Amino acid sequence: MLSEIDIARSELDRARHALAYLKGKLGTEAMRSLLSADLDESTARAQAWLEESGGAWQHESIELIVPGPAAAEFHDWYVAMVEQGREAVMRAGHPEHFVSHPQPGFIEVVENVGETELPWHIFYHPLADDDPAFPSPWDDNFSVRFGAQILDANGTRVGFTMHQSRDAGDGMHLKLTTHLPARSADRRRPASPRARST
Repeated sequence: MLSEIDIARSELDRARHALAYLKGKLGTEAMRSLLSADLDESTARAQAWLEESGGAWQHESIELIVPGPAAAEFHDWYVAMVEQGREAVMRAGHPEHFVSHPQPGFIEVVENVGETELPWHIFYHPLADDDPAFPSPWDDNFSVRFGAQILDANGTRVGFTMHQSRDAGDGMHLKLTTHLPARSADRRRPASPRARST
C-alpha cells in the first residue's frame, strides 16, 4: 500500500524525469526560440526596473545545510563542470533553468529570477571576490566564494549573485545571495522547512 507521501514522491520523480527529458531534447537553440517573445518581454521589464531603481539594489539570501562533499571540493567540482561545458549536468543541478549553457568566461542561463512569472535570458560573468561592484559585503563566516555579475541579452548589468559556503559536519553550509534592481517585482514565496531566508 502506497502512502500519500510515496505517491507524491513518485509523481515528483516522474515530473523531474519528464522535464529533464524535454529540455534535453529541445536543447539550447530550440529553447531560446520557443521562449523568445517571453525573453524579450522580461528583458524590457528588467531594463525598466533598473532605470526606476536609480542604481539601488535589493537582495535576498537563502542558507542551506546539505550532506555530501566539503565546501571547497564542491566548489572545485562545479567550476570543472562549467569549464568543461557539461550542460546535461548543469541542467540536472538546476531544474528551474530552461537553459544552462556554459561558455568560456560566462554561463548563459534562461531561468525564472526573483519568482517572476516570465523567464529571464541572462549571462553570469564571474567577478573577483574583492570587486567593488558587489552591492553588499561578503559574509566572513564563509570561506569559499563564487560571485558574478548578471548581464541581460543586451549586455546591461541587471543583478549580482554571491555564492558562499563552508564545511558543516559531513557536508556543507551554503549561503546564496541574489541582488536585483530595487524596483523589481517582489514575488517571494514563504521559505520551505528545509531552507531559511536571512
